[in-house]
Amino acid sequence: MAVRRVANRVREGGHDIPEATIRRRFEAGLRNFFREYAPRSDAWYLYDGMALPPAEIASGDGRLVITSQPERFRVIHARWGGGSDA
Repeated sequence: MAVRRVANRVREGGHDIPEATIRRRFEAGLRNFFREYAPRSDAWYLYDGMALPPAEIASGDGRLVITSQPERFRVIHARWGGGSDA
């Protein structure tokens, strides 16, 4: 989604960002969300921004996680919420 958004911006005369940079920032953002921000938050919400309207995947409070879409959350958390940087 972010790659397409940048491509659209470039077509309209905006500046480009290399795809590798977009993907690196996306991955870092999700890792930071799970490892740094969510555990320290009083309340958090994770949405699928590609759905119209955006659809909630999960919410929580730093200790408890409530999943609206358990399988999607499991896949996302398994990839970006674990302890390794792989």
